[in-house]
Amino acid sequence: MRNLANYLVVKLQFIKFLTVHFKQMSIRRLAFLFQFILIGAFFFLFSIIWIFTEYSDYLNNVEAQVRQSHYQNKKLLQQKVDETISLIDYINKNRHFANDSIAKNFILDFLSQNRFGGAGYIFINNIDGKALIFDGKRVENKNIRNIKDKKGNSIFEMEISGYNSSNGKFINYYFKRLDDTIEHEKIAFIKGYQDFNWIVGAGNYPDEFLKNDLNFIQYTWDRFSQRAFHILLVFVIFIFIFYLSSKYISKTFMKILLQINEYFNKKMEGDKNATYDLDNVLIEELAELINSFDRMTDKKIELENALNDYNNQLEILVNSRTEELKKKSEILEDKNKDLQRLNKLFSDREFRIKELRDKIIELEEEINLLQRNNN
Repeated sequence: MRNLANYLVVKLQFIKFLTVHFKQMSIRRLAFLFQFILIGAFFFLFSIIWIFTEYSDYLNNVEAQVRQSHYQNKKLLQQKVDETISLIDYINKNRHFANDSIAKNFILDFLSQNRFGGAGYIFINNIDGKALIFDGKRVENKNIRNIKDKKGNSIFEMEISGYNSSNGKFINYYFKRLDDTIEHEKIAFIKGYQDFNWIVGAGNYPDEFLKNDLNFIQYTWDRFSQRAFHILLVFVIFIFIFYLSSKYISKTFMKILLQINEYFNKKMEGDKNATYDLDNVLIEELAELINSFDRMTDKKIELENALNDYNNQLEILVNSRTEELKKKSEILEDKNKDLQRLNKLFSDREFRIKELRDKIIELEEEINLLQRNNN
């Protein structure tokens, strides 16, 4: 559990490092890194597929060569047996006054010295189970009827089946080599010569076939290795050239972007003398961007000038309206003052009228009192 916790902590720290690192990377560097990885992965995959195809061709060529060699060696065994039987038959039919014993001994002595294909040799047995040529040597009274290979197969019974076949027969079994005591897989072609009741055979070992193919296998392997090395070398050289060219293009493009950015800043600050030579812009889209920006800044200047004119006119209108309002305010203030005087005058008159009314009422009361007294 502790190891798992430590692993998770390390992994989280690594992810955090990558996150911070990529956050701090500029878009240009991130795009360049992504492009480099993508193209590198594409060509690496292409190289792997190419190498795998070459390796498949190598295996197919080796397999075809082994099959062809196996077939040719089996044909060689059949050819040797057919030639041997033809030789036996020729000597048998042209022995003149020699008896069977002399002819057979001559044939056996001659064939026991015959070798082919490295460990290949002719062997001859009687159908009664006695060996005449065994392990490439003349033998007498050697019983092979009970000989079995390490898998329990009766070799003599397989030889009898070949003897009984009119066209001969290939058999497979295990048998020791002339220079070894260990049994190895062996292929033999068996055919009978009925006039002498002989089982005639020729055999060899598949690993002997392979020895003859080693030069071809080594040659094809060297050719495959050389091609694989050249493919990887081309891949490495391409990646290196692509890296250098990408760095150069990125640096050039960044320089152009910085110049354009500086030009944009000057234009935004209102520098009318700011210019940019479009002939130095290698990318058509950037030239179009600069033209669009120039049109935008020109339109901006036009709008700013129109806005300034409108503000000036508005300021003049506001000032004129303010002066007019000021005059009307003064007139209104004078009218207000007159109104206040009139109000005061009316108030004084109303007060005098009230006093007179009160005086009249007092006089009327006094008159009424005098009249009552006189009555």
